[in-house]
Amino acid sequence: MTSINSPDALAAQVATDLNLGQKIQLSGPTDADTQLLLLQLASRCEQIKDFILVFSQEKNMMKWHSFIEDLCTQGILDHNAVLPYVGFSGADLYARQTHQLNLRSYALGLLHREANSVILTTAEALGQKTFTKQDLKSHTHVIKVGQEIDQDSMSRLFEDLGYFQSREVRERNSYAIRGGIIDVFSSFGERPVRVEFFGDEISSIRSFD
Repeated sequence: MTSINSPDALAAQVATDLNLGQKIQLSGPTDADTQLLLLQLASRCEQIKDFILVFSQEKNMMKWHSFIEDLCTQGILDHNAVLPYVGFSGADLYARQTHQLNLRSYALGLLHREANSVILTTAEALGQKTFTKQDLKSHTHVIKVGQEIDQDSMSRLFEDLGYFQSREVRERNSYAIRGGIIDVFSSFGERPVRVEFFGDEISSIRSFD
Protein backbone atom coordinates (compact mmCIF):
# COMPACT_ATOMS: atom_id res chain seq x y z
CA MET A 1 0.00 0.00 0.00
CA THR A 2 1.46 3.35 -1.05
CA SER A 3 0.65 6.77 0.43
CA ILE A 4 0.71 9.90 -1.76
CA ASN A 5 3.28 12.50 -0.69
CA SER A 6 5.19 13.96 -3.64
CA PRO A 7 3.28 13.16 -6.90
CA ASP A 8 6.49 13.03 -9.00
CA ALA A 9 8.29 10.76 -6.56
CA LEU A 10 5.23 8.57 -6.18
CA ALA A 11 4.80 8.24 -9.95
CA ALA A 12 8.45 7.22 -10.33
CA GLN A 13 8.15 4.61 -7.55
CA VAL A 14 4.82 3.22 -8.78
CA ALA A 15 6.13 3.01 -12.37
CA THR A 16 9.16 1.06 -11.15
CA ASP A 17 6.97 -1.33 -9.15
CA LEU A 18 4.54 -1.84 -12.02
CA ASN A 19 7.35 -2.50 -14.51
CA LEU A 20 8.53 -5.22 -12.11
CA GLY A 21 5.08 -6.80 -12.26
CA GLN A 22 3.97 -5.74 -8.78
CA LYS A 23 0.40 -4.77 -7.94
CA ILE A 24 -0.24 -1.34 -6.42
CA GLN A 25 -2.93 -0.24 -3.97
CA LEU A 26 -3.27 3.48 -3.26
CA SER A 27 -4.62 4.67 0.08
CA GLY A 28 -6.21 8.05 0.67
CA PRO A 29 -5.71 9.98 -2.61
CA THR A 30 -8.26 12.44 -3.94
CA ASP A 31 -9.61 12.00 -7.46
CA ALA A 32 -7.38 14.86 -8.65
CA ASP A 33 -4.29 13.17 -7.12
CA THR A 34 -5.12 9.87 -8.75
CA GLN A 35 -5.83 11.45 -12.14
CA LEU A 36 -2.48 13.25 -12.06
CA LEU A 37 -0.74 10.02 -11.11
CA LEU A 38 -2.41 8.17 -13.99
CA LEU A 39 -1.27 10.84 -16.46
CA GLN A 40 2.31 10.51 -15.24
CA LEU A 41 2.21 6.72 -15.30
CA ALA A 42 0.94 6.68 -18.88
CA SER A 43 4.16 8.38 -19.99
CA ARG A 44 6.52 6.51 -17.65
CA CYS A 45 5.34 2.92 -17.93
CA GLU A 46 6.36 2.16 -21.51
CA GLN A 47 6.43 -1.59 -20.93
CA ILE A 48 2.96 -1.75 -19.42
CA LYS A 49 0.17 -2.59 -21.84
CA ASP A 50 -2.83 -2.17 -19.55
CA PHE A 51 -3.94 -0.36 -16.41
CA ILE A 52 -6.78 -1.97 -14.46
CA LEU A 53 -8.52 0.47 -12.10
CA VAL A 54 -10.68 -1.26 -9.49
CA PHE A 55 -13.40 0.76 -7.74
CA SER A 56 -15.45 -0.08 -4.68
CA GLN A 57 -18.72 1.01 -6.33
CA GLU A 58 -19.99 1.16 -9.91
CA LYS A 59 -21.09 4.79 -9.59
CA ASN A 60 -17.49 5.81 -8.80
CA MET A 61 -16.27 3.81 -11.77
CA MET A 62 -18.67 5.53 -14.18
CA LYS A 63 -17.67 8.96 -12.80
CA TRP A 64 -14.11 8.19 -13.82
CA HIS A 65 -15.06 6.88 -17.24
CA SER A 66 -15.44 10.33 -18.82
CA PHE A 67 -11.96 11.34 -17.60
CA ILE A 68 -10.42 8.22 -19.13
CA GLU A 69 -12.26 8.80 -22.41
CA ASP A 70 -10.78 12.30 -22.55
CA LEU A 71 -7.27 10.80 -22.25
CA CYS A 72 -8.02 8.54 -25.20
CA THR A 73 -9.33 11.49 -27.25
CA GLN A 74 -6.08 13.35 -26.52
CA GLY A 75 -4.03 10.35 -27.64
CA ILE A 76 -2.50 9.75 -24.20
CA LEU A 77 -4.12 6.30 -24.08
CA ASP A 78 -5.24 4.17 -27.01
CA HIS A 79 -8.29 2.41 -25.58
CA ASN A 80 -10.55 2.26 -22.56
CA ALA A 81 -13.28 -0.10 -21.49
CA VAL A 82 -15.64 -0.82 -18.63
CA LEU A 83 -15.75 -4.34 -17.19
CA PRO A 84 -19.15 -4.42 -15.42
CA TYR A 85 -20.77 -6.97 -13.18
CA VAL A 86 -23.52 -8.88 -15.01
CA GLY A 87 -26.62 -8.88 -12.82
CA PHE A 88 -29.35 -11.49 -12.85
CA SER A 89 -32.34 -9.57 -11.54
CA GLY A 90 -34.19 -6.28 -11.97
CA ALA A 91 -36.15 -4.51 -14.68
CA ASP A 92 -35.27 -4.87 -18.40
CA LEU A 93 -33.11 -7.86 -17.49
CA TYR A 94 -32.47 -9.18 -21.03
CA ALA A 95 -31.51 -5.79 -22.52
CA ARG A 96 -29.34 -4.91 -19.52
CA GLN A 97 -27.58 -8.28 -19.50
CA THR A 98 -26.91 -8.04 -23.24
CA HIS A 99 -25.37 -4.59 -22.80
CA GLN A 100 -23.27 -5.70 -19.82
CA LEU A 101 -22.05 -8.83 -21.62
CA ASN A 102 -21.07 -6.76 -24.65
CA LEU A 103 -19.08 -4.40 -22.41
CA ARG A 104 -17.35 -7.34 -20.72
CA SER A 105 -16.50 -8.94 -24.07
CA TYR A 106 -14.90 -5.74 -25.32
CA ALA A 107 -12.90 -5.21 -22.11
CA LEU A 108 -11.65 -8.80 -22.05
CA GLY A 109 -10.78 -8.49 -25.72
CA LEU A 110 -8.56 -5.49 -24.97
CA LEU A 111 -6.77 -7.46 -22.27
CA HIS A 112 -6.26 -10.32 -24.73
CA ARG A 113 -4.77 -7.91 -27.30
CA GLU A 114 -2.50 -6.29 -24.67
CA ALA A 115 -3.33 -2.83 -26.01
CA ASN A 116 -2.31 0.44 -24.37
CA SER A 117 -5.55 0.73 -22.47
CA VAL A 118 -7.29 1.37 -19.18
CA ILE A 119 -9.89 -1.08 -17.90
CA LEU A 120 -12.32 0.25 -15.28
CA THR A 121 -14.04 -2.29 -13.09
CA THR A 122 -15.30 -3.06 -9.59
CA ALA A 123 -14.18 -5.69 -7.14
CA GLU A 124 -17.51 -7.48 -7.62
CA ALA A 125 -17.15 -7.52 -11.42
CA LEU A 126 -13.51 -8.57 -11.26
CA GLY A 127 -14.49 -11.59 -9.18
CA GLN A 128 -17.19 -12.74 -11.61
CA LYS A 129 -16.25 -15.91 -13.46
CA THR A 130 -15.69 -15.64 -17.19
CA PHE A 131 -14.03 -17.56 -20.02
CA THR A 132 -10.29 -18.15 -19.92
CA LYS A 133 -7.72 -16.40 -22.11
CA GLN A 134 -7.20 -19.68 -23.97
CA ASP A 135 -10.95 -19.98 -24.62
CA LEU A 136 -10.97 -16.43 -25.94
CA LYS A 137 -8.01 -17.14 -28.24
CA SER A 138 -9.53 -20.35 -29.60
CA HIS A 139 -12.79 -18.53 -30.47
CA THR A 140 -11.04 -15.64 -32.23
CA HIS A 141 -11.16 -15.79 -36.04
CA VAL A 142 -9.22 -13.57 -38.43
CA ILE A 143 -10.37 -12.74 -41.95
CA LYS A 144 -8.38 -10.82 -44.58
CA VAL A 145 -8.68 -9.37 -48.06
CA GLY A 146 -8.17 -12.03 -50.72
CA GLN A 147 -9.45 -14.84 -48.50
CA GLU A 148 -12.02 -17.14 -50.08
CA ILE A 149 -15.06 -17.91 -47.93
CA ASP A 150 -18.70 -17.98 -48.94
CA GLN A 151 -21.22 -15.81 -47.13
CA ASP A 152 -23.20 -18.79 -45.83
CA SER A 153 -20.09 -20.16 -44.10
CA MET A 154 -19.35 -16.77 -42.56
CA SER A 155 -22.95 -16.46 -41.39
CA ARG A 156 -22.73 -19.89 -39.71
CA LEU A 157 -19.47 -18.84 -38.07
CA PHE A 158 -21.13 -15.76 -36.58
CA GLU A 159 -24.07 -17.84 -35.33
CA ASP A 160 -21.69 -20.37 -33.73
CA LEU A 161 -19.94 -17.50 -31.93
CA GLY A 162 -23.24 -16.23 -30.54
CA TYR A 163 -23.72 -13.25 -32.85
CA PHE A 164 -27.25 -12.30 -33.89
CA GLN A 165 -28.40 -11.16 -37.32
CA SER A 166 -30.13 -7.80 -37.66
CA ARG A 167 -31.09 -5.30 -40.35
CA GLU A 168 -28.38 -2.88 -39.20
CA VAL A 169 -25.41 -3.36 -36.88
CA ARG A 170 -25.87 -0.98 -33.96
CA GLU A 171 -24.29 -2.97 -31.14
CA ARG A 172 -21.51 -5.47 -30.63
CA ASN A 173 -22.04 -9.16 -31.42
CA SER A 174 -24.34 -8.41 -34.36
CA TYR A 175 -24.10 -8.75 -38.15
CA ALA A 176 -26.15 -7.88 -41.24
CA ILE A 177 -26.11 -9.25 -44.79
CA ARG A 178 -27.06 -7.21 -47.86
CA GLY A 179 -26.17 -8.64 -51.26
CA GLY A 180 -22.39 -9.00 -51.48
CA ILE A 181 -21.80 -7.11 -48.24
CA ILE A 182 -21.60 -8.31 -44.64
CA ASP A 183 -21.51 -5.74 -41.84
CA VAL A 184 -20.31 -7.04 -38.49
CA PHE A 185 -19.74 -5.42 -35.10
CA SER A 186 -17.14 -7.56 -33.37
CA SER A 187 -17.15 -8.23 -29.64
CA PHE A 188 -13.75 -6.53 -29.50
CA GLY A 189 -14.31 -3.77 -32.06
CA GLU A 190 -14.65 -0.06 -31.41
CA ARG A 191 -16.60 0.37 -34.67
CA PRO A 192 -18.45 -1.99 -37.02
CA VAL A 193 -16.67 -3.40 -40.06
CA ARG A 194 -17.93 -3.79 -43.64
CA VAL A 195 -16.77 -6.88 -45.53
CA GLU A 196 -17.33 -6.74 -49.30
CA PHE A 197 -17.25 -9.82 -51.52
CA PHE A 198 -16.48 -10.44 -55.17
CA GLY A 199 -17.99 -13.88 -55.59
CA ASP A 200 -16.62 -15.91 -52.68
CA GLU A 201 -13.50 -13.76 -52.30
CA ILE A 202 -13.20 -10.95 -49.77
CA SER A 203 -12.37 -7.85 -51.82
CA SER A 204 -12.51 -5.17 -49.11
CA ILE A 205 -12.59 -4.78 -45.32
CA ARG A 206 -13.10 -1.38 -43.72
CA SER A 207 -14.56 0.12 -40.59
CA PHE A 208 -17.44 2.60 -40.66
CA ASP A 209 -19.51 4.74 -38.30
